[in-house]
Amino acid sequence: MWRSLARVVGLALLVFTGGVGVYNGVNEWRDATNGMQAVVTGGVFGYGVLGLASIAAVLRCWPAARWLVAAWGFDLTLVATLAPLAYGGPDVPLGGALAGGAATAVIAAGVWWATVFNARPAVSGELVRR
Repeated sequence: MWRSLARVVGLALLVFTGGVGVYNGVNEWRDATNGMQAVVTGGVFGYGVLGLASIAAVLRCWPAARWLVAAWGFDLTLVATLAPLAYGGPDVPLGGALAGGAATAVIAAGVWWATVFNARPAVSGELVRR
């Protein structure tokens, strides 16, 4: 039961971040005032596209699902680490940005576990010989 719940929560996070990422990436592109903000906005759009592609791959059990979800998690972690520095200016402590990135990496690893690793069958489809 816990695995099923974890899978549903992981899929919901992929859908939510996918939709919000694409929407915000498109609508906030013109508001970027410097290069780092442009990188963050591009990353937001990137994790949006990767999130939506990951949903399709996970639900269709494509082999590329593990790499798409991993790329989504990497992009999400990158954005979570850089966004405070890009928008907060010099007053943001580096340790705080790194802590936010580390927490996001843990959540992304949990989503990868719940949607990809946990979804593998316990026994392969091959015949078991005794």
